[in-house]
Parts: sequence; structure tokens; C-alpha cells
Amino acid sequence: MRPYAGKYTIIPLPNITSIFYGRDVGYTIEEIVLDEDTKNISATAIRRDINDKSNTK
Repeated sequence: MRPYAGKYTIIPLPNITSIFYGRDVGYTIEEIVLDEDTKNISATAIRRDINDKSNTK
């Protein structure tokens, strides 16, 4: 990715699943239901473990 540094702007976008147009436009809310193992994944804990391992070298 380094050869592309500064050539692009990366911005976060929401997970768009529906687009509405015309009259009476509303919105929908969708919930993605994940299994318990997936829900219990903690990126904070993973980063902490990675930082702890890199600091002990």
C-alpha cells in the first residue's frame, strides 16, 4: 500500500443496504444478528494482546 500513500482519501461509510427515492421516502433499520462467538470478539482485547506481546520483546 505504501506506493499509493497520499494518492487516495479513505473515508468511513455506513453499511448501506437500501436506497429509497421518490415520494414518501422513509428509512429502514436493519439489525445484523451474529452468533455468540462472533459477538464476543473484542477488537480492544486483541489490540491489547498485540501491544502486550510487542512490548515484551
